[in-house]
Amino acid sequence: MNDAPQDTPLMTPADAWSTYWEKGALHSCPSAFGANYDDGISAFWVSFFSALPANASILDVGTGNGGIAFLARDVGQQTGKNFRVTGIDAATIDPALAARHHGIALDGVTFHSHVPAEHTGYPDASVDAAVSQYAIEYSDTVASVAELGRILKPDARFALLVHHSGSAAASATRAELTAFSFMAEQAPLLSCAIWLVEHLLGSGPDPDPMLLMQDPVAAEQVTHFGQLRERLIAYAGNHPQAGFVRDLALRISGILQQIPTTGGAIAQHSLQQLAREMAAHQSRLQAMADACHSQQDIDQLLTLLQQNGLHCERCDTLYRNQQDLMGWAIVGQRT
Repeated sequence: MNDAPQDTPLMTPADAWSTYWEKGALHSCPSAFGANYDDGISAFWVSFFSALPANASILDVGTGNGGIAFLARDVGQQTGKNFRVTGIDAATIDPALAARHHGIALDGVTFHSHVPAEHTGYPDASVDAAVSQYAIEYSDTVASVAELGRILKPDARFALLVHHSGSAAASATRAELTAFSFMAEQAPLLSCAIWLVEHLLGSGPDPDPMLLMQDPVAAEQVTHFGQLRERLIAYAGNHPQAGFVRDLALRISGILQQIPTTGGAIAQHSLQQLAREMAAHQSRLQAMADACHSQQDIDQLLTLLQQNGLHCERCDTLYRNQQDLMGWAIVGQRT
């Protein structure tokens, strides 16, 4: 199939995350946690926030739809400290939608989209505490760490949770990226489906899907589509961490099967939307793979923090349920 559409190019990380947050997710680990974080992650943040002084200004860098910002707000309310919490993110975020989806109050936190970690816009020495969970490592850390050093007050606190290259999430990310490579190189099912729908729409104003089988070229591609579909389902069966591939194959097949009911134009739109979602997901995966920190990477980050007046008091690995490695936990103070 030489004239199939080319794969959708990868998005920028901010655009890719914007497509994720627009669905109303509260955080980036929906399959691992409930509405908000629990277990080791929650305990880590509750401990950090509980030690802050009353009325502290807290900046959540890379807040997403506010999971950690809302947690800071809740700790402040429960302890009577009434923190002033702000969440910023380089992407377009929708905390209001996430709050509605999960039954969480929206008040007590201020959010700003399109504010990168490297350029927060805050005055010098104006923030009592800065936090970041699975976010600052996606940025230009030289610039973003310098920004933290600039905006934090003397003796201000900071806490970072950073992706670990040895975590289960990192392993799953690598497996899914490998699956994307397989789909692009050996089983381009989506491109085949898009070709078939475009070919169908080009046959007239009210195309009959059955006419495809009377076109030798189209009939060949229908057969090819079935082969690609089975190839993807088999791949998913042999690679448990890439089970999403089977879901994609079934979703693409379902869109084509609905053409007699919905029409070719609807199918074309659905496939284009799916291509956008896949490109965004692949972009997020690649960004995460690049952001995962080895021991050498974390040592370099600690040096960078120290160079910007941010003294690290603690850097260790954080686990969920005492066995699931979640990341590097860094806590310190502005000198």
